Amino acid sequence: MPFLPTSASAHARPSMQIITIGRQSIINAAFEDFSLIADQFPLIDIFVFDTPAVDNEWTLFQYEEWFQNILSVINRHAAPNAALILIPQNRKGGTWLKSTATASIIQSSEWNVCRHIIWKQKQADFHRAGYPFREIFFFRRGTRPMNNKSSLRYKDIIDIKAPQSSGYGGEIPVEIIKACISLFYQPGDIVMDPFAGTGSVAAACYELDYTSISIELDQETYENIVKRVKGLKGRLI
Repeated sequence: MPFLPTSASAHARPSMQIITIGRQSIINAAFEDFSLIADQFPLIDIFVFDTPAVDNEWTLFQYEEWFQNILSVINRHAAPNAALILIPQNRKGGTWLKSTATASIIQSSEWNVCRHIIWKQKQADFHRAGYPFREIFFFRRGTRPMNNKSSLRYKDIIDIKAPQSSGYGGEIPVEIIKACISLFYQPGDIVMDPFAGTGSVAAACYELDYTSISIELDQETYENIVKRVKGLKGRLI
């Protein structure tokens, strides 16, 4: 059953839209506004996201200042033994600088790195000079255990082909999301993607029958996530 009370929309800004599909709540809003309706949700157990897309004109200092505020919102709504999974963008120019800054800010807060895995994206020979990979950082706070049955528990490299471009940079395959979540997931956990993009986290959680919250500010991108998750209905047994 959906866990979002129907009264939740009354607490949101007039422009904030919330749609629940199965156990997935998809919210059209800025993540910073989640606090306006957070009392309608349990604390979040697992956060999953890639490097947030921001104004390309921002300096690194502006990005760091902004993400510090984002992390304060995450910390406020995270469960005491929460996990956070960061899948940074490729090692290219300013995007990579923002990615490394993101990981550094998280680690300097109340989160500890417990795993670091390489996602090999291409079938070509694996060599760092060509950067055919992305790194995945697993953070946790408190004493949240890792799942010994997870396919990632004892791996340092995973080889899953990157998806064809959908027009939205940095799309992450559903299989990667499933594998990452499995490392920490416990029955009843709430998974959140605060910058939903293509909706891979929502799609993965729908297929796994996990409860998730996906937040996306851009209206068109939000509508595409809703269509994507609705499209999964009836295709899964």
